[in-house]
Amino acid sequence: MRFRLPQSVKIGAATYRVRESATLRDDREHDGEVDYRTQIMTVQSGMTAEAALETYLHECIHLVASDRRINLRERDCDQLAAGLAQIAVDNGWRIGG
Repeated sequence: MRFRLPQSVKIGAATYRVRESATLRDDREHDGEVDYRTQIMTVQSGMTAEAALETYLHECIHLVASDRRINLRERDCDQLAAGLAQIAVDNGWRIGG
């Protein structure tokens, strides 16, 4: 599978810059995070394509949930992201170039 993070993602009225980084602001055991104030999504660098895709989708799900005022738990976002990533992998979707 081939996946390259996009430079940005528009969700609702906001456009978030997307970047990779070796370190995250929040040092808990996460592979990604969103700063709603600066509108930056950060995905941990050095992951496999599948893990990067799943993390990106996980953060996008958080953004959609926030925009649509849907109350999702972290586990809900984990499971939805894993399911969507699996659809992409199983169907050979080429994502990002």
